Amino acid sequence: TTTYTVIKRLEERGILKKEDSVVTSLYSKEDVQISEINEVLEKKFDGSIPAFIAAFTKSKKLTEKERKEIIKLLGE
Repeated sequence: TTTYTVIKRLEERGILKKEDSVVTSLYSKEDVQISEINEVLEKKFDGSIPAFIAAFTKSKKLTEKERKEIIKLLGE
């Protein structure tokens, strides 16, 4: 019943759709990722993208390919 209650509440909020016992998300994975990133950006970095990138790159060593991809994205 707990799972049913959670699904029902998410359906009421417009996050899930239930048809014939099949539950479907109304949001794509990308939509959820963007929302989560924006939440972290606001809560932890006061909305500062440079601060976020600085913290991220300090904790993970980027490959040359990753650096080039990031520079290309920033150029766009």
